[in-house]
Amino acid sequence: MSAILRKQEEDEMADINEATGKTLTANKKKKDSNVFRQRSTQSVSELEMLVESLKRVIEKLKIENDHLKKENNKHSGVGDKINSEKALRQKISNLETLVQSYEMKDVNLDERERTIKKLIDANKQLRDDLHREVDRYTLLEGKYKGVLVKHNILTRENTKNEEMIFSSMTGTNIRRYDNYLADNNEQDY
Repeated sequence: MSAILRKQEEDEMADINEATGKTLTANKKKKDSNVFRQRSTQSVSELEMLVESLKRVIEKLKIENDHLKKENNKHSGVGDKINSEKALRQKISNLETLVQSYEMKDVNLDERERTIKKLIDANKQLRDDLHREVDRYTLLEGKYKGVLVKHNILTRENTKNEEMIFSSMTGTNIRRYDNYLADNNEQDY
């Protein structure tokens, strides 16, 4: 689009140069100076035509200038966008790292929860085992007491039976001879 405007501008400049008497050779010799025709007076219509063509050139230059400003504005934010893109990439990287750390914490928490559940189950089983052992101990203690009572009863009955058998065989009381052999053995030593 800029090339088209430039071509139109060159065409209009050629028209203006032609109207004012400026030639290519004069342009080369006298840089940027306007050379008018040798006529002493120019007509009003030529000057009006010159003014109109200059107005058109000015309008076209304004339009092109506005267009270039718009293009420049479009591209002026590119530097900012690149900087913000770098900052956003860094922020994304930081957020990804944060997400990974949270995922690891979540995994660790899951492992802890599983470990806690296992420990709770093991503790419950140990408590159940303890209750069974306490019940078993109570049962065995009761049986032991029962056996001990029977043993004491049988021991007394045996002692009575020994006394009765001894007294029925010898006619005397066994308590008299209870330490008889023990005293003799002690004296022999």
